[in-house]
Amino acid sequence: MTGPAHCHPDEGDMSWTRLPVNCRDVDTDVFFPKGKDESRPRGAYDKALTICAGCPAQQQCLEYALRTNQADGVWGGRTPDQRKQMRGTFMRTHRTCVDCRTPIGHRGTGSQRCEPCQAASARQRQYEWAARRRLESPPT
Repeated sequence: MTGPAHCHPDEGDMSWTRLPVNCRDVDTDVFFPKGKDESRPRGAYDKALTICAGCPAQQQCLEYALRTNQADGVWGGRTPDQRKQMRGTFMRTHRTCVDCRTPIGHRGTGSQRCEPCQAASARQRQYEWAARRRLESPPT
């Protein structure tokens, strides 16, 4: 694969694409076979699944695909149907920052924002508070 497909800059950490991934120099048609599900030949994903097996970035690739809801192709050694079954559980257990969509861990603990976004939000609140105080205070 020549770089990440369907990549958007706000989709979080993609440093895993710089690892020595098994798919780097493979044609994307291997991972994204042509045709609709019913018209694809049986075993259309077999070669891609073989390439994914043992890849050092397999888990990060799978998490990226689940987080960004990649509907087509093989990602992280899983077919679209396999990922569709996994996505509900994944989304219930993993969190992303509400501002920048960076992965920030598991649900049920802490804030909905990553630390940089928490700091930016706090600075914004301080600025708004100070501006409101200046407007509300009588001139001296």
